Amino acid sequence: MAYDKTKRFLIEQAKKEPLYQINYLKKKREKTFTESEIFCLNLCYLTKKLSEKPTFFNPQPILRDMGVIRTPDGWYMVEKSFGKGRFVNANAIFKDALCEENACHDCAFSFASSYHGDVKLKSGVINPYHLNSGILHSICEFEMGFKPYVFDGANYLVMDKDLYYTLFDFREIQTIGQRVLWQDISLISKANPMDAMVKNNRPYLPVKNWRALEKHFDGMGFLLYLYDRDASINSELSPAKQAKRNKNDMAQLEESVAIVKEEIKKQEEDILF
Repeated sequence: MAYDKTKRFLIEQAKKEPLYQINYLKKKREKTFTESEIFCLNLCYLTKKLSEKPTFFNPQPILRDMGVIRTPDGWYMVEKSFGKGRFVNANAIFKDALCEENACHDCAFSFASSYHGDVKLKSGVINPYHLNSGILHSICEFEMGFKPYVFDGANYLVMDKDLYYTLFDFREIQTIGQRVLWQDISLISKANPMDAMVKNNRPYLPVKNWRALEKHFDGMGFLLYLYDRDASINSELSPAKQAKRNKNDMAQLEESVAIVKEEIKKQEEDILF
């Protein structure tokens, strides 16, 4: 996508997300969730609790409600009309993986840049509750034991790829492989050649180089890279002008979202109260 097209897409999609939340609350209040949607609700609650308070949280009641079986290797197995597969709390197998609610893009970027094996950073839109529009979201697809899985850091989740796509209705917009990601990090940060910047099969950057990367990703820069890598990497603008544009466009996005939030504020109050 050309830059202007990507910018419009990101702004328009961001404007839809407050309305997505309103429609989600309406659906929750009206109790019209399908079986797969209820499962998704419980799944996100379960994996977050297992990550935050694994010692004090008893998962058995919710596992029974979900119809989930814990396997001997610590994973969980589900077989329902909407799909069959395995999942696990991400931090149970990747203890150092970044997992944080509402930070899917950061989590995916971090995982893709450091995973030891075949991994792809994928950005797109999810719509697990099948509403009028989805939510911007990034995940990682990786292989483990010759099987494809999805890492979703915002939901503290690792799941069989097919089951994840079914549950979350993920629609891919762009994919970036790990080798390309490392090359881009090296280029943006003005680091040494790739073979010199990789230590123990992980990208390594001195502080000064991370600062250059952060500057490139400031404002709308990070979203631009995730959803239109070509416009991010091959911009004809100077780094200074590109950084200024990204900052201004993020301000435009935030202003547009603020207007939408104000317009639908009364709807949210009516639903909650």
